[in-house]
Amino acid sequence: MLSPSGDNLVAYCVPLDGQHPTPAALREFCEKRLADYMVPTAYVMLGALPITSNGKLDRRALPSPDADA
Repeated sequence: MLSPSGDNLVAYCVPLDGQHPTPAALREFCEKRLADYMVPTAYVMLGALPITSNGKLDRRALPSPDADA
């Protein structure tokens, strides 16, 4: 569940060809390897990360996670 304060850690994921991990599987993977405060609250699947003309990640173009994520 997303925090009403807006302080959420969101994982933007680009799956490899042929792989379709579920948010539950990704959460389980992260919970086994990361400290509790580092586990994302939302997982957003993307076809590719948005890139600026300079070749950097375009953070403004990342979609907002929906409440179900």
